[in-house]
Amino acid sequence: MKLTNKERYYWIDYLKVISILLVVVLHTVNIGIVNNKNVSGGFIYYFGTIAIPLFFMIDGYLLLSKERDYKYTFKRIKKISIIVLFYYFIIFIPFIIFKNNSSLFQVLFKTLEKEGFFYQFWFLGSLIIVNLLLPLFSKLINNNYKLYKVITIIMIIICILVDLLNIFLNKNYNLNIRIIMPQTFRLWTWFGYFLLGGLFIKENYFNKINIFNHFILCLVFYSLLIVIATKSSYWLYGTKYAESFYDSILCILVNCLLFSLFKKINFSGPKNIIEQLSKLTMGVYIYHIPIIILIKKVLTFNNNYQCMLLFILVSILSFVTSYIISKIPILKETIKI
Repeated sequence: MKLTNKERYYWIDYLKVISILLVVVLHTVNIGIVNNKNVSGGFIYYFGTIAIPLFFMIDGYLLLSKERDYKYTFKRIKKISIIVLFYYFIIFIPFIIFKNNSSLFQVLFKTLEKEGFFYQFWFLGSLIIVNLLLPLFSKLINNNYKLYKVITIIMIIICILVDLLNIFLNKNYNLNIRIIMPQTFRLWTWFGYFLLGGLFIKENYFNKINIFNHFILCLVFYSLLIVIATKSSYWLYGTKYAESFYDSILCILVNCLLFSLFKKINFSGPKNIIEQLSKLTMGVYIYHIPIIILIKKVLTFNNNYQCMLLFILVSILSFVTSYIISKIPILKETIKI
């Protein structure tokens, strides 16, 4: 969704920049996560727990603020699909050159399971699926808001029930939703946050709380989420991956508190800089994983505190790369949705 400077939501720009930085945190400051080990500085990783849910809320807020038809929807889906295929074909070229037995289909399928050079593209796959129902949700929020609100509440309840089921499965059968269902297809979660973002278009949740108290409330629950995730993630879900908390009522609450806090703040800082950084966030999302892979081939990081350096390097290089690509006419469309 393109906005003029007059109507631009600068608070959304700030949220997008923060969200993408938290995504980079998830993928850099994560030593011990794969092997479910308690390691020094492990709590830093869980700062990124809210990142992906925030992105879906932002998308819901922006897309549902105007009525959308199927023509707009398919145009957007086509654009996302072209971006995905563009980068997949780049990856697939070495497969052809070195006569690897893998097919393009296998490469695509591995991505849905969060594997491969661009495994972060699972997010774009989920985005395509969610956007298929955009015209329906757009019509509901504009013409039958009560029904839209009911559907949103039902989706959030489903998320909470799935979270409880996840805990039950771990305790009794040593299973986790992460193992059963690829992240791309956990649609109850993505639809839930997408629709939740739409609610904030017409509702001023937590509006009666002044900004200072709102900030304190947000800080308290965010800290609580990080502490619980750090201390109890493996006990609750049998894994230390932050994605296990996406459906939890605490994660939903933190995202709502943060979203509403930014909405009520009148930002007066460097708006032009934040706006430009915001436009680069999709590029950062695309490039940060390859950059991490390349840096790790040269440098070694032994703990999460050292990985903070990796986070800084990857963030800077990802934004710089995205900026360069955005200035190349042929390629700039490959980082824009």
